[in-house]
Amino acid sequence: MIREQTGQNFMVKILNTLPSESGLTRIEYEGPRIALFSTNPAYFILNSNIISNMVNTVKKRIVIRTDESIRKSEAECADALRKTLPSDIKVSRLLFDPAVGEITALVENLTQEYTLGDHDNAILSEKTGWRFLIRRSPENLELIEQINTIMVRRTNERIRFYKEVGDKIFRPRLNERTEVSLVLLGGFNEIGRSCILVTTNESNVLLDCGINSFCSDTTAFAPRFDVTGLNIDDIDCVLLSHAHLDHSGFLPMLFRHGYKGPIYCSEPTIPLTYLLLKGNVQPNQEMGFMNPSPSEIEDVMIHMIPLPYTVVTDITPDIRLTLANAGHILGSSITHLHFGNGDHNLVYTGDFKFGNSLALENAYWNFQRVETLIVESTLGGKEDILQSRDEMNHKLLELINSCLSRGGNLLFPVPILGQSQELVLTLSSYVKQGLLSAKICIEKSIGEASSIYETYMEYLSKEIKQELDGYSVNMFNPPKSQIVESKKLRKGSHLILSPSSMLTHGPSIGYLDQICDDPLSTVVLTCPPLPNTPARSLVEGKRDLLIGGRRLSVECRVESFADLTIHSDYGQIMAYVKRMKQKLRKVIVNHGDKNKAQNLAGSINRILRIHTQHPLVEEAVKLV
Repeated sequence: MIREQTGQNFMVKILNTLPSESGLTRIEYEGPRIALFSTNPAYFILNSNIISNMVNTVKKRIVIRTDESIRKSEAECADALRKTLPSDIKVSRLLFDPAVGEITALVENLTQEYTLGDHDNAILSEKTGWRFLIRRSPENLELIEQINTIMVRRTNERIRFYKEVGDKIFRPRLNERTEVSLVLLGGFNEIGRSCILVTTNESNVLLDCGINSFCSDTTAFAPRFDVTGLNIDDIDCVLLSHAHLDHSGFLPMLFRHGYKGPIYCSEPTIPLTYLLLKGNVQPNQEMGFMNPSPSEIEDVMIHMIPLPYTVVTDITPDIRLTLANAGHILGSSITHLHFGNGDHNLVYTGDFKFGNSLALENAYWNFQRVETLIVESTLGGKEDILQSRDEMNHKLLELINSCLSRGGNLLFPVPILGQSQELVLTLSSYVKQGLLSAKICIEKSIGEASSIYETYMEYLSKEIKQELDGYSVNMFNPPKSQIVESKKLRKGSHLILSPSSMLTHGPSIGYLDQICDDPLSTVVLTCPPLPNTPARSLVEGKRDLLIGGRRLSVECRVESFADLTIHSDYGQIMAYVKRMKQKLRKVIVNHGDKNKAQNLAGSINRILRIHTQHPLVEEAVKLV
């Protein structure tokens, strides 16, 4: 059977299929893909059916790479691209990736997603020896350039790594029986340190690897790898649902302790993870945890392998992976795992949004087969029902204008990523409609995250893509807004977006210090406040707080506005599970405090009549 073919067998089959004019020079593994290197890449571009037929024959992912011998210099590539693109398109930067022979052209005035046609791409590949990608250039290039520098500097290491990964994936199966179990290492009956070990007879795969940034208990900070009995190098791969630290924050420590395998994720998740890891993993000296070193963060970067949505990919000899849009943050993914020869199918939602948001489309649900679903319960209480977008807009605008009319300042403590971009887009829509004219201060780290949203336009909602096309002002940088770093507020009213959302660290503490004694100003908390955080204390009515080593007496107003959340509420979660009801045998509830998880599990069991569990960390669940 095809699934039992060794790598050598299907490489021979590919060689026998291709004519000499294809210019094929060699075939190599590139992680989960088979890379065909050619001195005539235009042949494959103009004859794409050949690759499609090959993929159908060998049942593996195949990519075309240019042979290094034909690759031209940066100046020659820039000149060729300039002559090929329309005259009104201005290229601001070319990012070279020698490991895969690709150039990403960042275009300043790209108002809609622009892709090179097959003919133009064939001409460019023939002239330059590189494959070209076109992306929108953000206003701030710094983050993207930093990542490109890392990737280029460690090109040889990445090439060796891709080959090693392929050797492990495409080896023959050692055991034809399919047994699947889950070991729950974090994120069950709690929020934080999301991590699940999926084990089969052949494989050990991690679903996420996060930290709990807000706990003071050493046993609850990180995933409980001590209960697995595994060595770190026994782990085949990590599947990263999205960049937030409660899902990604322990990855550098994994490499510190010897992990050398791949991290599969969507493409935008790579720069977003880099942004959060390099600036926002907070040290906790009392617990003995330290920030990751720059080299450990680099290790994470060069081991991340991007995968497109909806494409089936072999990740071990007995597991196939498909990622789909989760609607939570840019690049967030719902993970579908197919075990053995169709013996079992698991869907892990991670954090997901099955409802309207400005930035992203609704979470994907229409998987062909799902026997087990792991679903989040962040807002799993029956009381967790959100307002409609129209109601939310009306109340938020009323809250903002009320504060501004008093002459006060508004502080929105927000996460760097996700909810902050949703808020920026909401404020932009107010500006566009002439409903808001305040000075908007956006902290630099939030601006950096927004720049990634700009670059990966194809992942955004249709609505926002149209706005970016037709609106003369960048929706992620509205008029009268400015990117700031711990700004000293002057006279006049300001609207400030700053991390962290829980007021535990970051510049939001400094802004609170500036406005806390002003009864005309307002702090607006937009995230469900976690236990043992200043945000929770404020919601509970406490006004004398010790924050960041400073004693603050809070006399400004405090408002809670959770309807901007990028999580699914109770009704949306139930609707999502109901869509899959006919396929499901079991639902496992995670990522929510104990009461939320229990309530959601009980509702799914009672209303939808599906066997449901809400297990604890350190428990194991057998699926097959």
